[in-house]
Amino acid sequence: MIDDLPLTEVSVSAGVAAAVALIALVDRRADRDLLVLWAGATAAFLVGLDHAPRTLLLAVAVTVVASIVSDPAARLALLALGLGGIAVVLPATVGDGLQVGTLVAVAAVGPLLSVAYRRAGLALTLILIGGTAIGVYVNVPDTEQIALIAPGLALLGGGALVLAPLRRTSVWFGSLATVGALVMWAGAVGARGRPASYVAVIGALGVLVAEPVAARVRPGTDSHPVVQVMVHAVAVLVVSRVASERSVGSALVIVAIAWLAAIIALSALPRRAAQDPAAANRS
Repeated sequence: MIDDLPLTEVSVSAGVAAAVALIALVDRRADRDLLVLWAGATAAFLVGLDHAPRTLLLAVAVTVVASIVSDPAARLALLALGLGGIAVVLPATVGDGLQVGTLVAVAAVGPLLSVAYRRAGLALTLILIGGTAIGVYVNVPDTEQIALIAPGLALLGGGALVLAPLRRTSVWFGSLATVGALVMWAGAVGARGRPASYVAVIGALGVLVAEPVAARVRPGTDSHPVVQVMVHAVAVLVVSRVASERSVGSALVIVAIAWLAAIIALSALPRRAAQDPAAANRS
């Protein structure tokens, strides 16, 4: 895998993340949603490098426009249109099953990221979705699209961990949903050569799925961030390296076992009192 590392895509991804971090350091207004800038720039480079049709950029733009629409119904309609557009911007060679799976994943990932953000803050949320994106890269046979996404998300997560201005920026639900949708979309495009591997792409959501369930098992508590990262890393590695090589049925069983194991681990390991959501995003 390392021998086939797409250096151009990785370099562009890292450059976009570095530019976003620099903007956060220079312009420290808390109401700036820097994830929207990252998503827009990443979509533009995907189109510019011929890794996506121009309609992907249009779909991302629709979700950005939704953020400034005041009417709730219109905002929700635009958001659904944009996210749905991201999901269906797939080459003709992608089968119906993969398109349906992408729509389901895109519909689920936004709320999952929103819950993680409200409970744990931006840094951990970016680290978790960045880990998922890296798992997608390991998993799918065609990696150009996810290579333009994964390194940037990993760097943004690390940057938010050490740079207070970056992690304290305002984040809109639509930008979180767009970030997740791009990861799921890139996974679907990369899975064209082995459609069954998309089950592992969804499975790589790991702790993003498991922690909300564990929080229901032990109400009023959150897992420690380090525990979430460790459990997520194990879950992503297991799913990406085991489930991706199996049939759809076998992959579904492995994903279910991995998620159940993650839920049990997060529920059993020491937890802390749930943080105030606003405090989590200021920290």
